[in-house]
Amino acid sequence: MLRSLIMGKFNGPGLPVNPRRMSVSGVLCYRSIAQLPLARDRAVICTPAETTPVLIAELGERGARVAIVISRASFEGGDVAKEEAFRNAVLEAARPSGLRVVGPASTGVQVPRIGLNASAIATPALAGHVALISHSGSLTAGVVEWAKMRGIGFSHVVSAGNAVDLDVDDYLDYLGADASCRAILVCVRSISESRQFLSAARAVAQWRKVIVIKTKQRYFDGRGGALERAIEDAADEAFDVAIRRAGLLRVYGIDELFDAVETLASDHNVRGNRLAILSDGHGPAVIAADTVVEGGGRMAALTDVTRQKLSEIVAKGVGLSNPIDLGRGATAQQFARAAAVLLADPTVDSLLVMHTPTDPQPSDRIAAAIVEAVGSKKRSVLACWLSSSDERNVRKIFSDVKIPIYDTPDHAARGFLHLVRYFNNQEMLLQAPERPPSRIPEHRRRARARVGVALARGESLLSLEDARVLLDGYGIQQASAKCAQEPQDVQRLAEEVGFPVAVQLLNPPVGRISVKSTVLNLWWPHSVDSAVVYLRQCLLRHPGQEIPPIAVQHVPASSNFVALRMGMRVDRAFGPMIFRRQPTTRQRQ
Repeated sequence: MLRSLIMGKFNGPGLPVNPRRMSVSGVLCYRSIAQLPLARDRAVICTPAETTPVLIAELGERGARVAIVISRASFEGGDVAKEEAFRNAVLEAARPSGLRVVGPASTGVQVPRIGLNASAIATPALAGHVALISHSGSLTAGVVEWAKMRGIGFSHVVSAGNAVDLDVDDYLDYLGADASCRAILVCVRSISESRQFLSAARAVAQWRKVIVIKTKQRYFDGRGGALERAIEDAADEAFDVAIRRAGLLRVYGIDELFDAVETLASDHNVRGNRLAILSDGHGPAVIAADTVVEGGGRMAALTDVTRQKLSEIVAKGVGLSNPIDLGRGATAQQFARAAAVLLADPTVDSLLVMHTPTDPQPSDRIAAAIVEAVGSKKRSVLACWLSSSDERNVRKIFSDVKIPIYDTPDHAARGFLHLVRYFNNQEMLLQAPERPPSRIPEHRRRARARVGVALARGESLLSLEDARVLLDGYGIQQASAKCAQEPQDVQRLAEEVGFPVAVQLLNPPVGRISVKSTVLNLWWPHSVDSAVVYLRQCLLRHPGQEIPPIAVQHVPASSNFVALRMGMRVDRAFGPMIFRRQPTTRQRQ
């Protein structure tokens, strides 16, 4: 740790304390905190966990403001009671002085612009404008090493560890006010205080680009059954929705995380999902285009003016559809002219330039020509160099002007999709619900009264009529529906409401997700009878289940509808949530 401080060239004294050593790395040791000649701003605790609370109390008395605790408790992941007692002891020791704690189990903190490397990470981060906050120390070290190889620098690197005191929301609050930070990378295991996290995230997302990766507990030891997996999937879905609503970008794997860092470290913003691809190889360009379309992006439909200008640049006989293939041996001048034409097209939101070195012409010359052609254009530009003998020079050329560069077509396409998702999430961040009326309308009073009566009776499900009143009260239109207490009445009610119809079991068995309860788009009386028989057979596969009433509802004869299943649950971290489930296919019977 001391060696990291010395090699980082931090402009300030570092005073080691150790009762059993005369010196560390040639620096004289003090036997105790009380013997230090002057108060310290920050302290790094590298001693066994049992000594941490006492040292924190002593540091607080000497005026220290922050303690970075590298110590890892030996009972982590085992004795929950001991772990909680350790956490409480650390907080109690810090409370009298107001000292803040990073960790425990942190790998430290780096602030490259001031030469501070108070971490156990061997690689000092480059100075830059991306901040990294991570619960995982090993992931922190990996990201720093990867970024250094690609010339990406950091304003701050924080390994939060177990976060008994300072957590992600605290760091987001701080970084949002730091002008040296332009983008923030967050790696979390879980969110303990969702309200504070979302409040900090929404505030900082208005001024900084924020990327989030969260691990999921998958019960790899075999302890978790279907219920545990369903609960974890629901919690992860809630986290995903909250992240999008807060204007952040979530990624789902380490390679995707690195791609997102490469993309959002640039200063370019995308304002749409239309991409143009310029390449000197048809195959790689098509791979990138397929990935874009499958991921929800669009290939730009070029204007006739653009196509006319491109016809003067590309070789004769080469198609002018997007992606644009300049052909093998394309010169730097051809790349530059074509890039300028595409960036001037109003249908193009972003441009991906791809190069496959198949010609003796130096790749860095092509890269320099593209950078010159891009100039100060407002649209975002991405680059993909599949292989090159002068890769280092090419990367530097693009990095100097903040153009992200990728090694493969699918990584480049995914980088573009990150920009699109980020832009969409930013738009969602700015959305706000309409102001509620000052007085509750009468129809909503009636709806609330119906719900209140049902709750007073101890009922957990509304009747068909009560549900109709509730939906009417909130302006949700409904097709006509009737309820059949006996299966033989279903066909008659279907004729009364009018074909086509849907039949549905009311109050199907809770928790029996394998029981089908609804059949849609029934056009004939005999198909209604068949649907009733089918639903009863599905239900009777589970012994002890009674046949519930059956709802018959008219379905408008239009292709412009989908079956939508909605519900509500209370998420452990984010509270009440409305969710929906849409069927993947619609079958006409």
